[in-house]
Amino acid sequence: MRVLSWILSLLFHASVAFVLIQAATLAPVRPPELMQVDLTVEEKLPELEPCPHPVPVPVKPEKPVPAEAARPAPLPMDKTVMLDDQVAPPPPPEAEAIESRPAPPPDVTEISPVKRGEAIPTHEATREEYEEHADAEKVYVRKTDHLAHRGAEARFGRMLFADYFSYSSDEFSGHFRISDERTISIIDARDTKYGRFLLYDSKTGILRRLKMFSKYIYTIGPSVHEDEPIVGSVTFLAKNDRIDKFILLLDGERIAKFPNKIHIREKGIRFTRGKAALEGFQTLPPEGAGHPGGVILSGPECVPERLVQGFTRALGKNGSASLAFAPRGCGENASRSSARLDVLAGDASAALDMLARDPGVDTKRLGFIAMNHGVAPALLALQSPHETRAAFLVCVLDDFAPVEDMPGPRVLNSLDIPSLWIIGGRDTTRWNALVAALEAARDKVHKPISIVIAPLRKRKDLEQARGENSGWLEHVAEGHARLISSWLATLKE
Repeated sequence: MRVLSWILSLLFHASVAFVLIQAATLAPVRPPELMQVDLTVEEKLPELEPCPHPVPVPVKPEKPVPAEAARPAPLPMDKTVMLDDQVAPPPPPEAEAIESRPAPPPDVTEISPVKRGEAIPTHEATREEYEEHADAEKVYVRKTDHLAHRGAEARFGRMLFADYFSYSSDEFSGHFRISDERTISIIDARDTKYGRFLLYDSKTGILRRLKMFSKYIYTIGPSVHEDEPIVGSVTFLAKNDRIDKFILLLDGERIAKFPNKIHIREKGIRFTRGKAALEGFQTLPPEGAGHPGGVILSGPECVPERLVQGFTRALGKNGSASLAFAPRGCGENASRSSARLDVLAGDASAALDMLARDPGVDTKRLGFIAMNHGVAPALLALQSPHETRAAFLVCVLDDFAPVEDMPGPRVLNSLDIPSLWIIGGRDTTRWNALVAALEAARDKVHKPISIVIAPLRKRKDLEQARGENSGWLEHVAEGHARLISSWLATLKE
């Protein structure tokens, strides 16, 4: 009976709970209000008128300079020109603005490094302490590396960034222009007794050897044969795939200079005469065509090719083409060619024909440019048969030329083409007999002969560089290439 009562009680309470739950009304669940938006009417902005395009200010065109006025004045054919051998004084160093160090306030006392606790090495320090202190500051780099690679080079690879462009040191030589009146020449004299690159400044007249500090950085010493103390530096810079300029730092100049390289057109050539194969190189100005040009003759001696390039590149930057070749017998182990003068004269005629085939030259203004020992074979080449007729003869003489090999009055009186004679060197009086014969042929026989006496300027650097091949340095330093080019430009076409 008791069990039945418990069962009925549970059923009753469950029924009551069910009825109560169904009778209760729960409030509906609504999402919370996120934001309140007020609707407004957007006003239309007035349309803006477009700004008119700026009208360029008309520039008055300059009057073109006629070609005749742009050319240098021709050398007189009836007078002997004597160049001034006085050396212009070096330009004063540019005034350098020296900033004075501001004085400390009166309530501030200068603290020495000792009081700051910095370790200062002294002569009493032991060798072990010094080496321990030095090793802490060292950065070890592999001997095969030229610099420590960081950043992008370290992340993406040394080969991709550091070695993509690799510039040969042969590209360092050439002529670099700072202004119209100043040119820096880098002469490759590594195959000569100088053993290095040479730097010549046309403005200051300094001639220095460059000492390699790293792949693209060279230091400048106080003289041709001294490297220390360092008085300047040259840092070569590249653009795309070639050396384009360098940074020049010199003592006495307030700011650095950035000379731009004059990129002339240069290529190696190979031509034959009979069974003999001859090699050389041909140089053209940076652009244009119809240039006068000449075959360079230095005689039977073997002259280092890179020294000759310093002269031919000087001709190229001044608007003249040239072709130079090595005489027969000149090799890597030969110091003097075995070619005879008549053979060299025939090879020079073949070289003139080779130069005439280039479309960039004027075939009516081609001839021979003879240096010292090259005068004799050049005169023989004028008499030998060849396809291209020589239109001029240039002879440059200095202290290294033999006086006894110079032509006599009979040969000079037979010249029927214009000729330019540059008498240089330290002692020009040894050429008095030749100058008298040239003047007689010019004044009495009326031959088109230009005579320029250009004694070597008394410059200390050139005196110190005196040597077997220093004559080629003088041709670049004394502006012989510029004088020849200005004379060739005035020849009638």
